Amino acid sequence: MPSDVFSDYYRRNKWGDADSRSGKGSNLLATQELRKILPELVSELNVDSFLDLPCGDYFWMQHVDLGASRYTGGDIVSELISDNRASHGRDGVTFEVIDLIQGPIPRHDLVFTRDCLVHLSTEHVKAALRNIKASGSEWLLTTTYPGTGKNAEISTGQWRSLDLEKSPFSLGTPNKIIAEGMVEEKGQGPNKMLGLWKVADLPDFDG
Repeated sequence: MPSDVFSDYYRRNKWGDADSRSGKGSNLLATQELRKILPELVSELNVDSFLDLPCGDYFWMQHVDLGASRYTGGDIVSELISDNRASHGRDGVTFEVIDLIQGPIPRHDLVFTRDCLVHLSTEHVKAALRNIKASGSEWLLTTTYPGTGKNAEISTGQWRSLDLEKSPFSLGTPNKIIAEGMVEEKGQGPNKMLGLWKVADLPDFDG
């Protein structure tokens, strides 16, 4: 099960980062530019409720003043959520066990799904997008790699780059494309982007 896979990764720090168990792309250096970009986008879109799914260990996000009234960190790893609640929970910052693949996903103004779909099988990516659409949220901001060739198949827990504009996802041109920057850092790269889509415009993926 996906929960078993990612729970194991968390417990043994699979990606071996010294700062964050969520991987090389989740330390402070890799997110240096992103931490400036996100509050600007939240302000531009008038986002009041922000769902970080998956939130991972909240290592870098704790250093971001998003400007949203309500931040929800969601993750499939229950042990991680318990740790986050104990260390970081406060008024306006809550953590919930949320299964992106199985759903349901609570409605928020913006769903932020970074460095996640790239680890899911095609079937599970479609399930995740279907659940995000069913949430009735307004915006999806998620990792995409424009210019990737054919979207390869993997087993959930592995990794490959995804171009979400291409088949079999075909999300269309994003409303905004954002370069994360810090391209020389591990977990980053020159074609790693965040794509912003209206949730209501996402395709319908049959269950």
